[in-house]
Amino acid sequence: MPININDQTAASAVKKISQEPMIRATRQVSKNSLIANAEIFVKYFSLIFTAIFLLAVLGLGYLLYVLVGNDFSRLETLIVQNQKEFVLKQEKIAELKNIKTDYEGLGESAKKIIEALPTKTDLPGIFIQLENLATKNNLLLNSLDIANQEAVEKKEATVRVAGLNKLSITISVSGGDYFSMKKYLADIENNLRIFDVKSLAYSPTENSYNIVLTAYYLTE
Repeated sequence: MPININDQTAASAVKKISQEPMIRATRQVSKNSLIANAEIFVKYFSLIFTAIFLLAVLGLGYLLYVLVGNDFSRLETLIVQNQKEFVLKQEKIAELKNIKTDYEGLGESAKKIIEALPTKTDLPGIFIQLENLATKNNLLLNSLDIANQEAVEKKEATVRVAGLNKLSITISVSGGDYFSMKKYLADIENNLRIFDVKSLAYSPTENSYNIVLTAYYLTE
């Protein structure tokens, strides 16, 4: 029986039409599968990248610790030491302020004590004081000699008080009369700086007096 071409074409078209939903479904499944695979890849790639990044950061941190860790430790130790030194200095400053306040509270009394027993020999001061007292009593200070400290100690053979030193002073004065000399000796013994009169020798021919004194000063 002869086949009609039109019938074959129609059958092919009908078959094709009937297969199109299946083809579309297959394509859709393939597309969905591709998208799912892509999403899985992106997800795992992000996790892998994050893990690699964290490992890199940890590695860099460890490398920095190895390179400069000791420096940080030394710096921390230095900071602690400086803090302790700062506290000690603050305490020292506070102590000095208290000492200054106490000293200022003493006022003139402290100054008088220092002048009475200075912390040095102050030889020019001794000369000026003795000369001023002589002038006050119409006497003339002719000379002033100070003996060696070791010679004085050997001569006197006395026990030396800790921190207290002596100066043996010999002065020669002339002029005035008996009452002037008496007043001069009284002024020396009442002077702010401590003087002890040890001996007095009078020379009538020269109308002069040789006086031996002892002055004191403190040492640490």
